[in-house]
Amino acid sequence: MQQPKIAALTLLATALLAACGGGDTAAPTLSASVASAPREQAQAVTPEDAARQLLDFAEGSVFKTYFPGHPDTQTFGPFRFRYYPTTGVYLGVVVAADATYGPVGAVYVMGGSFGAAPTKVGMLTDFITPIDSSGGGGGGGGTTGANNGCFDLATMDTPGTRLIVDYRYSGPSTGSGTWDWSVVGLTTFEGNSAYETLFKSTTSVTSPASTTATVEVRNYARRTGDAEVTNYGNSSSVAVDYSGYAATTTTKGVYTPPWVSKLAGIPLGGTLTETWTLASTSTTVVTGIPIPVPPTTSTSTTTTTSIYAANDTVTVPAGTYSTCRYESTVAGTPAGASVTTWYIRGKGMPVKSVTRFPGSVDSVLEATSITLNGSRL
Repeated sequence: MQQPKIAALTLLATALLAACGGGDTAAPTLSASVASAPREQAQAVTPEDAARQLLDFAEGSVFKTYFPGHPDTQTFGPFRFRYYPTTGVYLGVVVAADATYGPVGAVYVMGGSFGAAPTKVGMLTDFITPIDSSGGGGGGGGTTGANNGCFDLATMDTPGTRLIVDYRYSGPSTGSGTWDWSVVGLTTFEGNSAYETLFKSTTSVTSPASTTATVEVRNYARRTGDAEVTNYGNSSSVAVDYSGYAATTTTKGVYTPPWVSKLAGIPLGGTLTETWTLASTSTTVVTGIPIPVPPTTSTSTTTTTSIYAANDTVTVPAGTYSTCRYESTVAGTPAGASVTTWYIRGKGMPVKSVTRFPGSVDSVLEATSITLNGSRL
């Protein structure tokens, strides 16, 4: 379920004006949408990568019926373009200055509702501000490429998608719980257009001490490529009931700069190191203690190394699944500490994870039931 890796896209307004009916009435509204749309901080991006981001953006926008699927990107003259056979539409971006088609970044449509001739609908920066996805912005090092088939990022920017996982865990602590993850929709977070996802979890620990924890996290991210997701931040609420005390902590975190994750692009046997910085503000309220807890602010930098280790068949209480096995470590944790996670291949949803600390009993989490959009997996 690659929780922080959910895509987000803004409106491809003027490019679709003709297809939406056009006319003098619609034009001012659509133009205003483009003019007022939030923009991410500008980064150094090649024309080719900027074109790819625009094409991906169009496919994930609310008008994606005009640009369905994810066809290959092709080259013709000064253009990088994609052709959508079910609608007969071409969408292209100029990546080399051309006397006929204009400067680098000009966006053109043709075919279907747009007519038989190339029509310029604006500049790429009218619709998006490209983000450096070459490893900057927290992307980290390592070899990545096209989506490796472990994750379906498209489902993560589809409003209404809902995943429910019941699980059990064993090891130093034993208990059970439920994850409830859903895609809320397109919104704005810290000036960035992003998809909001809502993650709720309830965990009950039965030993060594009875503890109940309820977590709610709203994450803000958008898909910026076939195998990458740009994360902007999150807000969370964590409530813990332990030995008669109840504490609730609310936190807002902003990635500075936005963190571009390429976990879905690691080839089999490949390694990816990612680094991100999160600036957070937290407030805690403890029931039963009259002393207020002052808000805290902090900035933390995390570095993880992940290996796409193998394709395994894994059996857990929920069933038997074809999975991708990832092995991860976090810099700064005890030497040898690691987390191994098995994701359903093609879905990206975890069915099992094992956390290992040197000299300690492994902590094992296994899915007992998995439901996606009301259907059992």
